Amino acid sequence: MVDSCLAKIKEEYVNSAAFHEAGHVVIAALQGLWLRARGVHVDLEGNGIAYYGHRLPGDLSNSAEDQQEREKTIVALHAGRIAQVRVFPECPDANWAGDENVVRALLDEMYTTDLNVRSAAAQRLQQQAQELVWGHWAPIHSLATELLSKPSTEQPLIEIEENWSHGKTRLERWIPGSEVVQILRSYGIVAELRDV
Repeated sequence: MVDSCLAKIKEEYVNSAAFHEAGHVVIAALQGLWLRARGVHVDLEGNGIAYYGHRLPGDLSNSAEDQQEREKTIVALHAGRIAQVRVFPECPDANWAGDENVVRALLDEMYTTDLNVRSAAAQRLQQQAQELVWGHWAPIHSLATELLSKPSTEQPLIEIEENWSHGKTRLERWIPGSEVVQILRSYGIVAELRDV
């Protein structure tokens, strides 16, 4: 009985990872961030990765365009967690740790001195992500469902080297960026695909 309960929880966890990655991609595309040809992946342990153009911490340039890139990235990062929790409320916070670290670093780059302004911006961006996820649940659900319907295959070497599975498995389900673009188009979301 305990084994079947644990298996069910693991299945929910793996399924919710697909919603996490779909949340990132759909909300990124809605904001005009480009998608990558490598698409969206989840492994059979509940890890995943979504390939889209986003701001990484480290470039301290702070023009209006830089600020906008950071904010769009933060919203897309929050969207993954929000979508995952919607389908699996008991999802461990560990799933969010990597994204949360990036969010904190990007906020730190924008708001180095005023903690009140930083806090208000963090709340605003999280709320924006919440509204976008709930308002665009159909494409998120569609993309996650399509991803989960894919057969399990061996990860290609480039994904193994990326190590998003943390060496736990080499089996994954994935959907290429070209299919992601088609799914989004069916919901009126135009996404640019780049093979970077």
